[in-house]
Amino acid sequence: INLKKKRKKNSFEQRFLNKQRNQKQKEMTTTLNFISTPETQQFLEIIKKNNQKIFLSYCWSDDDSTVKMVDEIENYFIQNQIGVVRDKTYLDPIGVELRPFMKQNAQNCLVITFVNDGYLKSDNCMYEARQAMKLGFNKIFPIVFQSIHKDEKIRKERNLFELNNRIDYSLFWQQKYEETDNKVNILQANKHNSTEERKIIDKELKKRRKAKEKCLEFIQFISKQTSIVTNQLDQKSLKKLILAISNYCQQEIKMKE
Repeated sequence: INLKKKRKKNSFEQRFLNKQRNQKQKEMTTTLNFISTPETQQFLEIIKKNNQKIFLSYCWSDDDSTVKMVDEIENYFIQNQIGVVRDKTYLDPIGVELRPFMKQNAQNCLVITFVNDGYLKSDNCMYEARQAMKLGFNKIFPIVFQSIHKDEKIRKERNLFELNNRIDYSLFWQQKYEETDNKVNILQANKHNSTEERKIIDKELKKRRKAKEKCLEFIQFISKQTSIVTNQLDQKSLKKLILAISNYCQQEIKMKE
């Protein structure tokens, strides 16, 4: 009887493992039907010739459709033998420090930023945006997700490029900074806080201040940049992205010759 139970248990575990394996393979092979035409293949060859790696910057808390799009872009580049650097691919998401990862791994990368409301209100995303700006604005390739609502008034209210909305994001970080600053002042008045605790608090306040200072600059950049503005990345948008990256790589190759 025990032997039968053991075989039954092993059989169940094997089916479970096979199901996990098949699901993982399905995830890796799923695509949004991006097709590499002879023209886009030529662009991809230029990117590979430059040994170019791509860093994907996006908000972890985004809805499934946005994260799926990041997955598809990652798979597309990998399938075409182009190196991709992505936090969730390289790191265990539990207890990991994202900022050192970005600082160490983005140095020789071009950065694709998947920008939406969640991105512009995220501490980590704004850190990645600041690091990307340090690398050079010409190394940033923004994909901006915009509303395509039929109502023009609602569409305008959700447009990231509208001046009032850009100011709202700046005010958002101003408020976050002031809230943190007020709490820091309360904690600093508490003499029981250790020196180490104060250092950590000061460090966090510094991050908020930088986000406040750089948020508007980043939005102004993507509003002037030839960004891909879309609600869903399609074949046409992908071609535009590949062409932009290819043009950068072509200039790099010429400089090295």
